[in-house]
Amino acid sequence: MIEDLGFVGIKILLALYSAKDSPGKMYIRELLREAGISPSTIYRALSVLADCGLIVYEKKYGRKFVILTAAGRQVAEHLYEADRILRESKERRLKELE
Repeated sequence: MIEDLGFVGIKILLALYSAKDSPGKMYIRELLREAGISPSTIYRALSVLADCGLIVYEKKYGRKFVILTAAGRQVAEHLYEADRILRESKERRLKELE
């Protein structure tokens, strides 16, 4: 199931989860910048995330916002923690090789 999210979907979840101004909520253009993805790939990934119940959309002030659902927040928390563990493991391994 996680493979359905794809690399771009995972980047979107992590960007939403770590948003500074309003965690779990971002305007699409801001999401593109924060996640470092291209406009051509974001809409398919957002569709998959929405189909999985991980995000919803909200239109406000003429802008479309992407918002993490409770399930989306849980998945993002686990991904964020897994990313942290992998990063620390890689750093330890590189120090061992020095």
